[in-house]
Amino acid sequence: MFLQSRGWLDLDAEPGAAIGGRSTTGTRPDLVADLTGRLATYLAAHTPPGRVGTRGAEAVLARACVVLTDLESAYRSGRLPDATAARWADPATTVDTLLAAVPDGQVAELVELTARADSVGALARLQGGTPGPVFVEHWADGDLLTPPDPASNSGTTLLDVKTVASVRDPHRVGRWLWQLLAYAWLDTGDRHRIRTAGLYLARHGVLITWSLPGLIAALMPDRDPDDAAVRFRDIAGQLLAAEAGDLAATIPR
Repeated sequence: MFLQSRGWLDLDAEPGAAIGGRSTTGTRPDLVADLTGRLATYLAAHTPPGRVGTRGAEAVLARACVVLTDLESAYRSGRLPDATAARWADPATTVDTLLAAVPDGQVAELVELTARADSVGALARLQGGTPGPVFVEHWADGDLLTPPDPASNSGTTLLDVKTVASVRDPHRVGRWLWQLLAYAWLDTGDRHRIRTAGLYLARHGVLITWSLPGLIAALMPDRDPDDAAVRFRDIAGQLLAAEAGDLAATIPR
């Protein structure tokens, strides 16, 4: 079993068996169990919650996070990335093998991004958040929900984390903002109480947020927001039905 944001995903199945309408990835459950068990032990010993560890400890965690990204890709797509599928399928592969395969340059970059987030105070602001909030399973999940401010009893903030070097392309940034708004609209039951949305630019150490009404007004100044939300959900429901067939989830009004 592997913990995901809304429960447990069963990986202890034969490759190709159906889980939730998708094929399993062939991921070895023994490797997953060993990795998560060792990671939990390491976190408890070297990185207490809410604190950044030493650079050595953060490097170990960076390797583990890259490996866990493979499992995230499997969750999203139903299969492991081609670059790592053979490694996971090899009976000789161990957790140490998986960690050692992560390029040193990628590890160093992740450590630097963590240090920058800590130095600008972003980590402190994002503590207690919910990573990977799921709006439609296997179809739409965000990066991070930050908790509401207890003093104001405000709602949560939905954030998208970007590691790009430049934000000079307005069309590219616009797509990010439309995605944030789409995720907020898919929370039809207001389960997550999203009232603010924003971007964390990891390389710059900059956190930018907008109120949800403000974001809607900026993206569609001449449209009725309630009507736009209804039309979006209709289109999203049709796309989801076309993709998943009879197993399509219903997106309620």
